[in-house]
Amino acid sequence: MSDPIIPTNSLVLYRTRPARVAATAGDKLTLELEGGETARVRPKDVTLLHVGPLRSLADVWTAPVAEDLEAAWELLAGSTTTIREIAELAYGEFTPASAWAAWQRVTDGLYFRVAGEAVRAASAEEVAQTLEQRAAEAAERQAWEGFLVRARQGTVGPEDGRYLREVEDLAFGRVERSRVLRALGRE
Repeated sequence: MSDPIIPTNSLVLYRTRPARVAATAGDKLTLELEGGETARVRPKDVTLLHVGPLRSLADVWTAPVAEDLEAAWELLAGSTTTIREIAELAYGEFTPASAWAAWQRVTDGLYFRVAGEAVRAASAEEVAQTLEQRAAEAAERQAWEGFLVRARQGTVGPEDGRYLREVEDLAFGRVERSRVLRALGRE
């Protein structure tokens, strides 16, 4: 199977970040990367997002004004789609900037999932599950930060028992390390 033809001035993904194809020579592409750096790579090392023309990589940071990603997801829920279709539905156009914005939203993983070379719109159940999981993770981070504040002030309470058990396990030799003591800067 041959590599797809990737034209000059197109937007590609290289190591999950955007890049502009500055030149093609033989079996190599010269990419303009973030920060003005360049790289020479094989076409199979990149994923084409938009054929362009993209005159400067800075143009992809110009975010499309209107976004209606949730409406796009509702129309596509449960189906396989493309970045182009998501960008057109969510931003009203398919430009390098909207392609990059759509890709970022896809890799966020809430409404869409990357499935090989395709994009799959998540089901309503998957979205609800992801939202629930993210809320639980946020609550756990908040509880951990609250514990650290209280521990530094010397005012731990009953809700902190699960963290203090870890220190107790270290003291009794049941574990070799303590995330709590490391976070508090103690040996």
